[in-house]
Amino acid sequence: MATRRAFLKAAAFGTAYLFASRAHAADPMSTIQSRMDDYCARTLADSGANVAIVLGLVAPEIGGGVGQMIFAGGSALTNPFGEPLPLDERTPFEIGSISKVFSQGIYYMLHGPYSGTLGSHMPEMGMSPAVAGLTLVNLAIYQPGLAQDNQGGVYPRWVLENLETLFRFLSDYNPPYQQGTCYAYSNLGWSLLAMAALGLDSREPGMLPGLYAQQLAAFCSRFSANETR
Repeated sequence: MATRRAFLKAAAFGTAYLFASRAHAADPMSTIQSRMDDYCARTLADSGANVAIVLGLVAPEIGGGVGQMIFAGGSALTNPFGEPLPLDERTPFEIGSISKVFSQGIYYMLHGPYSGTLGSHMPEMGMSPAVAGLTLVNLAIYQPGLAQDNQGGVYPRWVLENLETLFRFLSDYNPPYQQGTCYAYSNLGWSLLAMAALGLDSREPGMLPGLYAQQLAAFCSRFSANETR
């Protein structure tokens, strides 16, 4: 199945070609498709890896901005029982940290380019000045100043029991680094970015999962990806 690295490579060359080709390509989708097919074929030939890629593209040139999904690498896929696995909009992918890309997309769909701070998007959540002052741009580029937490053990276990305990902790928390000065893989930071995108309100924090699911479905519907559960 697709790895994070494969997805990012496909997205990078697909998006780059889409923008570069606007002025002169009559059918940019076919060129992107051929490049994806070539990448999957070379990966299989060079390392024996069955890489599958699904790319959702949204641009004015594609269906009036509605978008389209394209697939590559499906011919060699099998399920855990060794049977052929069809590659389409219903194929299960293990997306892992690529979920962060959807949080980025949801924010942009709802608000446009990144601007402001956590405090300006969630003024009722009672965060410390340092946390409230984190810019959404720094959260999105892995430079929020929060601790790198992908190995665990950074925050007390009780902090992540629910949103109330999380924001109780954040009410007097000071990040260990100055934002914008260093890279840090912060799952907490990405969660806060998603909350900011939805304008989380302290009076109804329990609404977060439903709100995120609703906006995820709205975002993915732009390129006909309807299986978002």
